[in-house]
Amino acid sequence: APGDIASVTIYDAGGGLFSPEGAAPVGTQTTAIPLQTVDSAGNISVPFAGQIHVAGKSTLQVQSAIAGALAHQTLRPQVLVTVTTDGSNFATVMGDVKTPGRLPLAIVGTRALDAIAMTGGTVAPAFDEVVQLTRKGKSTRLRLSWLLSHPAENVYLQPNDVLYVVHSPMAITVLGATKNNARVEFDTEQVSLAEALGQAGGLIDLQAEPAGVFVFRLEPAPLVATLTHGPAISADNSSNVPVIFRADLRQAGDFFLAQSFQLQDKDIVYL
Repeated sequence: APGDIASVTIYDAGGGLFSPEGAAPVGTQTTAIPLQTVDSAGNISVPFAGQIHVAGKSTLQVQSAIAGALAHQTLRPQVLVTVTTDGSNFATVMGDVKTPGRLPLAIVGTRALDAIAMTGGTVAPAFDEVVQLTRKGKSTRLRLSWLLSHPAENVYLQPNDVLYVVHSPMAITVLGATKNNARVEFDTEQVSLAEALGQAGGLIDLQAEPAGVFVFRLEPAPLVATLTHGPAISADNSSNVPVIFRADLRQAGDFFLAQSFQLQDKDIVYL
């Protein structure tokens, strides 16, 4: 592809175009052409063969093209082409990694997690990082911890991909009759309702209604439909439906429920 640098070596029977003047036509003459950078039109220049179009071709195809162009000018030409610098096969890794920059992609392929590791890894824990892949004008975001646990989503990068690692800690908001109304960031990959109440200082004894612990969340409509045994329709006709979960801490069993109920990013806990 344009930007690649190729090495071209030509072998011909002695006495051909590439042999020193006056040399006897015996043996094999080897000639190394100066390194050629593939130009914007996808061509390289080879003496006596002229402009050879190489973009989109394998090295074997390029070898055949050069040998064919020289066939009527020298004796039994053989050509060896190798790519010395893969100038077009790069992706860019940016954001919350230790050594951001352009990254050469391996011939066998470089996956998204490989690229992050090759740039020194992330600065923060995986559950605090979001990975955004931009390809041909389209972007997709995944939390890094989710990507680590779903190997099928660890896709191969393509030339000109941009991998952007965003520091985006998960957090919930705690409101109401707790000692601290605050935004609480996750300090572990998962935070339960019981842990969130503890981080907010617990219930205020003279104000809190233990039976009124609520979690407000937007849930996907298909999931809500399975919980309600019927169609789920949101107010704005979107794919997410507002759902309120309730725990009654007057009941001992609901303490176990609060311990096992995992909060999600942007949840609101109201007491």
